[in-house]
Amino acid sequence: MEVFSINTSLGILSDEDLVNVYSKALNYNLDTRFVDLILEEILRRGLKDAS
Repeated sequence: MEVFSINTSLGILSDEDLVNVYSKALNYNLDTRFVDLILEEILRRGLKDAS
């Protein structure tokens, strides 16, 4: 079984999908560590924060 890191998995999302995932993670009050990882990827890509 191949294991992927969350950062690698986030890297395959389109910019639009990444922002949508971030927005939904905030709406569903998901674990802050997960939300922070998504935000980190958004910032790494130079995208505007979805909050």
